Amino acid sequence: AHVAAGRGDVGWGCGYRNLQMLTSSLLGLAEYERCVRKALPSLPPGRLPSIPCLQELIEKAWSAGFDTPGAAQLGHRLVGTRKWIGATEVAAVLRWMGVRARIVDFHRPTGEGGTHPALCDWTASYFWPIPGQSSQEQSSEESKGDDDTPHARPCIYLQHQGHSRSIVGVEQRTSSTNLLIFDPSQSKARMNSFLDTSRPSGELLTKMQLLRRTAKQLKARQYQVVYVDGVLGEEEKGQWKTLSSSRVPA
Repeated sequence: AHVAAGRGDVGWGCGYRNLQMLTSSLLGLAEYERCVRKALPSLPPGRLPSIPCLQELIEKAWSAGFDTPGAAQLGHRLVGTRKWIGATEVAAVLRWMGVRARIVDFHRPTGEGGTHPALCDWTASYFWPIPGQSSQEQSSEESKGDDDTPHARPCIYLQHQGHSRSIVGVEQRTSSTNLLIFDPSQSKARMNSFLDTSRPSGELLTKMQLLRRTAKQLKARQYQVVYVDGVLGEEEKGQWKTLSSSRVPA
């Protein structure tokens, strides 16, 4: 579900809004829903955790020893503040919930004009895995169904300097791979108009530009993503408290 920024969090709340979108994605998949419900047993059906609730959960993750350096950097406190969060806070709280969250740094442009086609290609391999790759590379045979159709996957948290968004899919075209993005800065009214299925299909295709981001539009110096790759057993959690990232290109 798309979640728009509210009046009270404009300018600082995008990380939380994207974490809400990722939580919505997890709640739609039984494997991950159990982890979220265990962490949020009183969350009503059809509702998402509020920003104060997410702040409290991140503090609980810190208290449990997840991402100790990040906790120190933010003074071990988020509740009642307007402090920004980013990829590391998102990964820490997901791991605390029992969700295997990984971080990937797209640390330099890989295309002409400072663009990031490698980010588009990597995202395509996440949503449409290639058999035989490791889970670290977004793919495995287990990611495929019996009919060679990939199972649904949670959205991806996308961070760059000053803003974050959610990648909800990819669009494969003859000459390019485009990202489909939910941006919390887009108003609820505008997104509801886009999601209105009663509108003519031709109009919907035109409105795809609201979501579509081509490689040529990805011109931030660096990008960082958080993606989900299964669940953690209780005995594994202790090994996932320290955050690290992989780099693309290596």
